[in-house]
Amino acid sequence: MTADILISIVAAVGFGLTALYVAVARRHKPTWKAGVIMLLACAELSSARVLLGISSDLATKVFWYKMIFLGFTITPTAFLCLALGYSGLGYVLTRRTWLVLGVFPALTAGLVFTNEIHGWIWNPGNTVSIVNSLRFLTVADAGIWYWVFVAHSYFVIGLGCFFLARLLIRSRGIYGWQASAVIIAAILAILGSALDIFGASPLRPFSTTALGLAVGSILVAYVLAPLRRRDLLSFSRDAILNNVSDSVIVVDGDGRIVDMNPAAERLVGGPASQAIGKPLEQFLPEPISIWTGNTNKNDEVTLDYGNTPCVFDLRVSTIQGWKNHVEGQVVVLRDITERKRIEEVLRESEEKYRTILENIEDGYYEVDLDGNFTFFNDSMCRMLGYPTEELMGMNDQQYTDKENAKKLFQTFNKVYKTGGPLRGGEWEIIRKDRTRRCVEASVSLKRDSSGNPIGFRGIVRDVTERKQAEEALKEKTEELAWSNRELEQFAYVASHDLQEPLRMVTNFVQLLAKRYQGKLDSNADDFINFAVDGAMRMWNLINDLLAYSRVGTRGHPFEPINCETILQEALDNLKVTMEESGAVVTHDSLPTVIADSSQLVQLFQNLIGNAIKFIGNDPPRVHVSARRSGNEWTFSVRDNGIGIAPEYAERIFIIFQRLHGRQQYPGSGIGLAVCKKIVERHGGRIWVESEPEKGATFYFTLSKKGVQQTRPLEQ
Repeated sequence: MTADILISIVAAVGFGLTALYVAVARRHKPTWKAGVIMLLACAELSSARVLLGISSDLATKVFWYKMIFLGFTITPTAFLCLALGYSGLGYVLTRRTWLVLGVFPALTAGLVFTNEIHGWIWNPGNTVSIVNSLRFLTVADAGIWYWVFVAHSYFVIGLGCFFLARLLIRSRGIYGWQASAVIIAAILAILGSALDIFGASPLRPFSTTALGLAVGSILVAYVLAPLRRRDLLSFSRDAILNNVSDSVIVVDGDGRIVDMNPAAERLVGGPASQAIGKPLEQFLPEPISIWTGNTNKNDEVTLDYGNTPCVFDLRVSTIQGWKNHVEGQVVVLRDITERKRIEEVLRESEEKYRTILENIEDGYYEVDLDGNFTFFNDSMCRMLGYPTEELMGMNDQQYTDKENAKKLFQTFNKVYKTGGPLRGGEWEIIRKDRTRRCVEASVSLKRDSSGNPIGFRGIVRDVTERKQAEEALKEKTEELAWSNRELEQFAYVASHDLQEPLRMVTNFVQLLAKRYQGKLDSNADDFINFAVDGAMRMWNLINDLLAYSRVGTRGHPFEPINCETILQEALDNLKVTMEESGAVVTHDSLPTVIADSSQLVQLFQNLIGNAIKFIGNDPPRVHVSARRSGNEWTFSVRDNGIGIAPEYAERIFIIFQRLHGRQQYPGSGIGLAVCKKIVERHGGRIWVESEPEKGATFYFTLSKKGVQQTRPLEQ
């Protein structure tokens, strides 16, 4: 194995390992593809040179010699792409650019593998001597296209070195050093190949091309291997730009996009590869004067983002290169739509707050911890009778007496200690004209941005007229309650005292009817019958009126009772009526309630009795049920009777109101009034739902916990 082959092995291994490192560790860099292609091409031509040296038959040697050319055709173009991306011009490397740059290498590779036909690369007659000597083509061996290929390769590599040299001039620190190392590696490769081509190598028979590639591979590996550690600033900047929510776009001096972060990709609606190299205004349709120029800018702009107008905070910073020359700009767009919306909401809220304070009749106040006014509305001034300039700074000692000032101090102290608001406090204030007013106020703690108490605030309402009205209403209510008690007592006494003389009249009229019925003329008999009937109706009416008055005056204390037991007692009282009419009464499970048992029996008995009385052609069918409704029970008594027109649904609960004549349906018209009074005594309500000829359903409610009896029972 010759030294030439050993050098090629070193170059192949160096380029291969460096390509593997770049592919694995540098995938996030925009130049990684071009770098990997260039390094693999160099590794391929070095490996082909090794395989050429160890091959024995001519056909194999010719194949590997052609493979060396394949690597040489790819390397210059890949180097140019690497230089463009590394120097910040990667935006020009579009798919079309890659295709154009790949035309010449593809054409040259095709000519190399068909050289036996045309001899444009080397003289086919010298093939054996060329491949056996392991040398590169010399002036005597080369064909016409070979010189075109050499000129193209040197031009492309030189152009790449030019871009790297620009980066070297503008950059500082590690970036300039990296560019210098890559330029030196390229110059070594060009110099080595030139010495071989023109036969001027001082190291014959060693190949200066292989030596230049080997040294270049070591240099590139040395530059890139520690890059992860030395390029920490670049990594950190990439991490920041890729994760911030702000859209960051880099443009060159001509306003073309050079780079952008993922947030900017979402803003423009496409990947960076589609936007790089294109004018910025193509994606952000604003006047170009906003985006370009030599000065920094800060403004707010509105853009359509996802078909929705969004507000952005725009910041444009210039990028300065050699001698402060402006090379481009960094455009940063921060979406402040939500912030602007919140600001607008706050502005509207403050406007509403101010409008409310200016127009409400209630007074609004803010005081410091010593009780001195720091802010108030006009209503507060009118309430106290002081102008604004006098009221500002006043404390409670100046508009209340000592007793009310003490109450106010205690209230403020309680709010300060607990931190919670207090509502409904009542005080007396003294106006400037020395008149007194009763006010109702709320007090809450006022805090600063750190949460420390700095004062109190609240609403004050003048309730003087309301308090006067409440006192007047209280007096009227007491008068009305006394009047109702007197009326109930009168009704009871009247009905009770009328029973004895009416009983005497009834007995004697019945005695006349028994003794003289048929012994006088027919008119006398009619008169006697009328007198008996009238006396009996008067007797029943007085008894019903007495029962009605006893609901409120002769009730029993409330106690837990089982409604099923109460219902059964009512049905026992109606047993004869039910048997005569053929009535059937059913019921669901009924609850236990707090009530007057005797009155609840009367309630069920009246409702079921009415259902049996007001019946149509079918036998009476009555169903009793109850359901839970919040804090009360709702009972229902449903029948299949003649029904009630909706317009009479309230009238039937008024005392002595009847919808039918006595001849058709007997009764005094007081039964449902008694039911209503019983239900109301228990804190409930009663109503009916019905239509004519479709039956009726009576509903009434009873509290689950019962109601407090507000008046003493008269025994």
